[in-house]
Amino acid sequence: MRWPARVWRPPAARLAAGVAGATAVALLVLRPVSDPSPWLHLRVGELLAGGGRFGLPDPLTPSADRAYSPTQWLPSVVGYELVRVLGVPAVAWMRVVAVLALLVVLLATLRHRVAPRRALLGGLVGTLLVVPAMTERPQTLGLVLLALQVHGWTRSGEDGRRRWWLVPLAWVFAATHGLWTVGLVAAAAVLAGVLLDGGTGGGTVGDGRARVRHLAPVLLLQGLVTLATPLGPALLLTPFAVGGNGRRFVVEWQPGTLADPAVATLLVLVAALAVVALRRGRRLRRSELLLLAVGLLLAVSAVRTAAPGLLVALPVLADHLLAPSGTAGAGGPRPSALPLAGALVAATVAALVALPVARVVAAVPRVVPAGLAAPVAALPAGTVVLAQTDVSGWLLWTAPQVRPVVDLRAESFSADHLQRFVATYQARPGWEALVDSSGASYALLPRDAPVAGALLDVRHWRVDREADGYLLLARGAR
Repeated sequence: MRWPARVWRPPAARLAAGVAGATAVALLVLRPVSDPSPWLHLRVGELLAGGGRFGLPDPLTPSADRAYSPTQWLPSVVGYELVRVLGVPAVAWMRVVAVLALLVVLLATLRHRVAPRRALLGGLVGTLLVVPAMTERPQTLGLVLLALQVHGWTRSGEDGRRRWWLVPLAWVFAATHGLWTVGLVAAAAVLAGVLLDGGTGGGTVGDGRARVRHLAPVLLLQGLVTLATPLGPALLLTPFAVGGNGRRFVVEWQPGTLADPAVATLLVLVAALAVVALRRGRRLRRSELLLLAVGLLLAVSAVRTAAPGLLVALPVLADHLLAPSGTAGAGGPRPSALPLAGALVAATVAALVALPVARVVAAVPRVVPAGLAAPVAALPAGTVVLAQTDVSGWLLWTAPQVRPVVDLRAESFSADHLQRFVATYQARPGWEALVDSSGASYALLPRDAPVAGALLDVRHWRVDREADGYLLLARGAR
């Protein structure tokens, strides 16, 4: 097969500029590991890669009273294997790779909608808007896969082509992050819009029905393959299990507000779209309205779903905010497509450049007491540790032989147990009960944690070690 010269062999200057730009993005987003979650996922990956399984009693935490479903097992195992070979900086490097992948996917989304320069601008701005939500955890890969799902389905809705690669994508998505459910909702919204718009937007209801019948098998197979992951049909129930305790105890599960930059940005962009549409006399298609509705609903539902909402709405926003006056984005005349091969090459080179830099920049993680790694790793097997939840994942990864009273898996604990832990951490009246019932003989807490002062002053625990703003306390005489 002979590729068009402008796609397969882009001019050297254009390719060099692309490599320089992608490398700049990679180095800009490269940072030490700054999220508390990846350590838990690495520990989960280590356990699964070693043949371990989750159930009751829980293999990580004795107080867990609900069997944990490792819904993000694929990136956990892959991440563990990479860290085993490349060390901790691999965690930071994987985030860089995910950011570059998102940039390429957004360019693929925009390249047939707007002119090349506008596509580059839109892809870069879209990536930068989503980057704050791209921490060192599997959700980052989930955002990339969601963007790819939305791209594939919006294109199929426009040209009527079956994109069978969406089926294996659904399996990978379901093994990566719970956002796979959002991807299926976005696909359903596209099909509903096709039906209401009459196919391409200018046809009849019958045309729309014919196109939906043609595309529906792809969505049906996407739904079916999600049941073929190692978790099986139980995967369908996990979003409800996570959401219950999450909305009560985890900040990122709280409803989105205007104080959240991603929510505010999406609302501003939708308002700008409305103004542009009115000024240009455009009428949004029902398919576009449905995607915007899904995006807005995600943004206000929870802090953690604001960035996914932006990705779902992006094709519609691009069609109307980036398309020149007089055109209709995806529904109007097509601009010359931005070559994608050069973007793939540039992203690959940038990722390779970032790898050795990560070994320097990300050698020491942040927001964890790295200075206490040695004494924590030396604790006897089976030691129960009262640890701040944000550091519990790091504790499990650094000292897999110990058992924290509570860890980051909110869905694995009863609401009553989590409430008791919160009360204990804040040293409210009766805080001693959980300390005694858990059998904790050590505590790993920030120096200013209320319970740290209570353990020192009331229970006369002693400071075993101190580093990075954290105390390692050992049980003392009452």
